[in-house]
Amino acid sequence: MSAGWPGMTGATDHVRVGTRSSGEGTCPDYLAAKAHPALRPATAARTRKEKLDTFPLGILNAALDEIERNGAPTAQAVDLAVEEAAGEGKRPHPAALTWVRAGVAQYLAGAARHRDRVQPADRATVLVRDYWVASEDRRASGGRLWEMYAYGRRYESPDGSVREIRILHYGIFDPRQPAGDRQDAQGQDSQEDHKLAGRAAQEALAAYSAAFGVAAPWPRRWSEPFQPSRVLRAPAGPIRLVRVVQVGLADGEHHVVFEGIPAKAKREYEGNGAGQVRRAVTRGVPQPGGGCAQCKLRTACEALEPLPGILGITDPGAPVRTWSAASGRYYSRCPAQAHLYRLHLPRDREYSESAKRGQAVHAWLGQAHGGPGRTPCTMRDIPASPDDWSAGRWHVTGEEARRGALMLGSHAEMCPFHRASQLGEVRVEPLLTVHDTAANVIVTARPDLLYLEDGSWVWRETKTKARPLRPGTDLLAEYPQLALGMILLAENLLEGKPAGRRVELELLYPDSSDMILLDPNDHAHLARAREVIHDLAAPWHADETAVPRPGPECRSCPVRQWCPDALPLADAGPAPDEADDDEDGEECE
Repeated sequence: MSAGWPGMTGATDHVRVGTRSSGEGTCPDYLAAKAHPALRPATAARTRKEKLDTFPLGILNAALDEIERNGAPTAQAVDLAVEEAAGEGKRPHPAALTWVRAGVAQYLAGAARHRDRVQPADRATVLVRDYWVASEDRRASGGRLWEMYAYGRRYESPDGSVREIRILHYGIFDPRQPAGDRQDAQGQDSQEDHKLAGRAAQEALAAYSAAFGVAAPWPRRWSEPFQPSRVLRAPAGPIRLVRVVQVGLADGEHHVVFEGIPAKAKREYEGNGAGQVRRAVTRGVPQPGGGCAQCKLRTACEALEPLPGILGITDPGAPVRTWSAASGRYYSRCPAQAHLYRLHLPRDREYSESAKRGQAVHAWLGQAHGGPGRTPCTMRDIPASPDDWSAGRWHVTGEEARRGALMLGSHAEMCPFHRASQLGEVRVEPLLTVHDTAANVIVTARPDLLYLEDGSWVWRETKTKARPLRPGTDLLAEYPQLALGMILLAENLLEGKPAGRRVELELLYPDSSDMILLDPNDHAHLARAREVIHDLAAPWHADETAVPRPGPECRSCPVRQWCPDALPLADAGPAPDEADDDEDGEECE
């Protein structure tokens, strides 16, 4: 066993940090484990590999290499990149290849514009195959080997005096926004600060590794240190200029975020990067989430609760993936849509106006319930300008804004803080994560509100509705997060008193509200909940192809631009009616 790492083995005197670490979640143990490349589970997991490729950016980079290094035409370059991926047992989805081709074209056009904006003497036009690795070896004195590198496309001037690294993004890079485009209602400011700090650290680390790094090929094994390149190069003088460029592949724009001499890169690293790097290699309080599927601590983490069988699937050797009620709904609409969401490909018109209204209501309530004290919501707490208001990152106007304000008023009598004296712990939009070891799936859920009432946990989901539910609606099938909540409460994930635990569905209408209670202690209701979750998860779990399912959903599909099988709008028929229901916006991991 490795000291300080129960359940793990391997050396811990080798540390490696790359720029991608700044965007890989907030769990300190996940980042620290990844930063120790020789660390591995003491008992190796025997699981199958996924057949579909899950990193289209790698295929795009391979295609660009063929174009810029060997002069291959774009179509041939993409074909060669696909062949290379197939040799590694990975098959890209046809829709992902549509994105790759579009991204290649945008990148090359943007690169030409960027080159024209840079002074000829300062241009970095020679593609560099090796990584630039800044390292410090203290093992002789009982310390550690530190390696820092940047993941991106690397270029240098013909004489090697100018180095430039370009960091690629799937969509549009907006320098005014923090890294990532999704925020949670709870702790939004701290989340945004974390993302801003992460991007500043990423850029500082990229500048530092370019300024002081030694050229080195990717190691044959991840656990091995980088070794200096053996490729002979013409003698180069000192590095006089370093440039870091953020590139959005949706428009190809190249944004220069750092340019300066090595001394400036060092100051930038010391100010914005060094602290983040130290934190990235230091263990802390584990924060289970969607990243658990990629974490090598998964089988050794005490914070990740094993709950075998909650999906009703037995296949422990399956590739580990992440599932939520939201990803189950996406899959039921179209397997390809769920897969492309998981790949984080750019989405277009993701939210209808009614869905934006629902998100704004959720964000408003999240801020109200997560604030200091436990003041009950009242009619006085609705937006002062009902036809134009914002909550979190959501801004609504007009009719939907007025509806949302009325729904917030309808919540007033349903606010649990009217019973504040009976409440214990309260959690606003907490992320709950468990490992169904029987199916080898990381299951996540994010209830709108969890609160402890007289010692029993209450799981509340809030839905905004323009019209009443249809008579006879199967609530568990209509809102599968309710079914998942019932199962997790029945499995005693949160502990607390079994008697009194319940799932609440709060329905907010413009002129009224309703509360429906679901009892996880009721065997018939619980059996139906398990049936719903199994029926939603089982087809997804068995699918290895994510074949599109063209139909009416194509009309409003946010990723239709990438799907070669999407029906033309004229043939798709009317889109499903979404006016009555707000999407919860959970991310498909």
